[in-house]
Amino acid sequence: RHDRELTMASTRFGVALPQSGASSAALADDTAEFARAAEGYGLDSLWVQEQTIGADPSLEPIVNLAYVAALTSTIRLGPAAIIAPARNPVVLAKQLGSLDRLSRGRLIVGLAIGDMLSLYRASGVPVEARGERLDEVVRVLKGLWTTERFDHESAFRSIVDAPMEPKPVQRPHPPLWFGGKSPGALARALREGQGWVSAGGTSIARFAELVPSVRLALEGQTRDFTISKKVYIAVEDDRETARRRLAQWFAVHWITGENPDELAASVGISGTPQDCAEALAALSDLGPDLIILNPVYDELDQLARLAESVLPALGR
Repeated sequence: RHDRELTMASTRFGVALPQSGASSAALADDTAEFARAAEGYGLDSLWVQEQTIGADPSLEPIVNLAYVAALTSTIRLGPAAIIAPARNPVVLAKQLGSLDRLSRGRLIVGLAIGDMLSLYRASGVPVEARGERLDEVVRVLKGLWTTERFDHESAFRSIVDAPMEPKPVQRPHPPLWFGGKSPGALARALREGQGWVSAGGTSIARFAELVPSVRLALEGQTRDFTISKKVYIAVEDDRETARRRLAQWFAVHWITGENPDELAASVGISGTPQDCAEALAALSDLGPDLIILNPVYDELDQLARLAESVLPALGR
């Protein structure tokens, strides 16, 4: 154990809801126990992901969050992220507005383009139109949520004098956070959003390269803007067990051709509680406002280790 005290003045911590066991018969009970435990530990937020097409069992994010909203009362809720260009923006506005109502204003709306080309082919959305479609989704969401009657014309749809009620609880609308790491994605987040989510699959080293440009773009602005980083994490009593189990998860769930050990080292944190606390302190030094912890196995046990051993070492 190192002697230096680990201090983190402002970084908040959220946690990813378990999803890899979505086909389990105990899913509903396990989800309820995890969500209530996360809220009980005082974590900032609960996060889900989207994988509409794929062999890895994964729940639809809005349905998943609606279930969790009914189980909790204070913890914030967000998808990181909905692959918005593949969706109908009018239906999405209604779904998300309803979820913000039912959660009493706890929703964060995470949107992204994603890189799953099969989803776009299956959805009938041209891959080359992804950016344009996402920009339209944002216009439609904001328009339907903030105006009494909304008009919009594009090559994709015609919306004429359309009201949508009820409006979301949060005004002017639930915060929009954007994923992605390309220059266009970052520019969109800064132009249209209230936050940026760096994906779990983005290496910590790459995140370190991107944060300064985001902070520079925000200089002199008074609006709230949240920089967040999702990080895969494994906590064990010894380093080798944690490293091995995290790498094993990547070997099973990430079919990318990348070496699982190298992937776990570049995008993940693993080790003893003190190892993980020191790695999270170093990640915090890079400047995120929120770190989304993503345990990937024995999730309830991992949540307890994080909340009872790792975060207290950071003064939390």
